[in-house]
Amino acid sequence: MSLTLVSNRNHLTIEEHITNIIDARENMKEGLYEFIQSIRNANEQLPIKSFQNELGLRLNMKKSVLSKWISIAQSKFIEKHLRKLPPSFSSLYTITLIEKKYIQMYPLNPQHYMCHLIYSRKLSSNSDRHECEVHLKRITQQIAREKQLIRHDDILSLSGGTLASTKTKKSIFEYLDGNKRFRSFVVIPSDEQISLWSDDGYLQMDIANDFPLHELRTPSITENVSCLIKVKMKRIDTGIKLLSSWGFSYRNVIVPPLTNAYCTILDEEYVMVRGERGQEKKLTNPSCFTLDTEDILDFSEQNYNGPNLLVFGDTLREDWSCSTN
Repeated sequence: MSLTLVSNRNHLTIEEHITNIIDARENMKEGLYEFIQSIRNANEQLPIKSFQNELGLRLNMKKSVLSKWISIAQSKFIEKHLRKLPPSFSSLYTITLIEKKYIQMYPLNPQHYMCHLIYSRKLSSNSDRHECEVHLKRITQQIAREKQLIRHDDILSLSGGTLASTKTKKSIFEYLDGNKRFRSFVVIPSDEQISLWSDDGYLQMDIANDFPLHELRTPSITENVSCLIKVKMKRIDTGIKLLSSWGFSYRNVIVPPLTNAYCTILDEEYVMVRGERGQEKKLTNPSCFTLDTEDILDFSEQNYNGPNLLVFGDTLREDWSCSTN
């Protein structure tokens, strides 16, 4: 005769399990809310020494952890919107850091902008720690950019320079006399000018002194400043020499398309030497249709910001100033 073991344990349906889990989760949330309120009450009512030392010791809580709970409890934003925020210690603490950044960014009305995170559903009770950290990173970067722009304007102001705003045609030295500054340069020197600059006896310092294009640059603290130079391939070393003379870092060369399937020597063909100052920029459009002047200007406009200066050339474009010498 065989025996069958019968369990006395009652089996719940999946719906009953889900109900129990949801109830437990809600109880956990309520417990968190009560815990935060209790920390807030203790922080407001107990002497500072008792709160920081005795309370932490009695609760077996490190000072660093207790400090984070205090930040959560003291947050006006969290106090007002607690039930709309994620019921997680790490997420709530990250929100306190976001709040501090918003106070720094919007000192007159930070709560208005914080509330927008809820209304736009960028923060909700379902947000996890990663989402909160994304918002923190975004506002931190925005503040950093604002500081850089202020520094940029201060440096530009100290130099006595102003951004060129209208289409003009002047010499380099006339632009310097007017304290004009540009962010993008396209230089198309003649073969005779390249031959002069390519001489080994003509140093970078000589180029900078005789043709001070670098003094027309905007500061490169917050943004990229570019310089594109059209030269023959056999003079690419001179193109790089010019970039260095004017304070740009060589990036690469844009070459014309090959006309056959074989490897060939590029010697007399024109290429475009690309240099930048500041952080290297990821190009929006890395290709240039041809190396004709108008196509080079198109390339510059697609990838860099103005004001723009075309050197040793002329164009009817409204967004470009020109210099023929």
